Amino acid sequence: MPRTPQHSYDRHIASVAGYTTPRIDVRAGIFDNDGRILLVREIADHDRWTIPGGWCDVLESPTEAIEREVLEEAGIHARARQLAALIDREKWPHHPPYDRHIYKLLFVCESAELVDFGF
Repeated sequence: MPRTPQHSYDRHIASVAGYTTPRIDVRAGIFDNDGRILLVREIADHDRWTIPGGWCDVLESPTEAIEREVLEEAGIHARARQLAALIDREKWPHHPPYDRHIYKLLFVCESAELVDFGF
């Protein structure tokens, strides 16, 4: 069955940019003993609350990326324990649309230190 190009994917731009591949976005679910989840403010999304995360860098594993992102965004050391979900962003309605294909990897993580999340 032929694939229909996504509305946000322009083959002409992609051909000029070279061979394009999906980007990897990693996100961390970090829970306290009462089941509450750690949230941070997402500057790129109008300062809304979200779970910590961001892009994988070149030559960085997804677990290294999420541990780095949690430290950068929440200021705590975390360990990725389990991959909970892999989501194709193009198949799940989300705004704004991006000019690239994105896969989101959701990890269950635990804090490597005793932290008061401030609930």
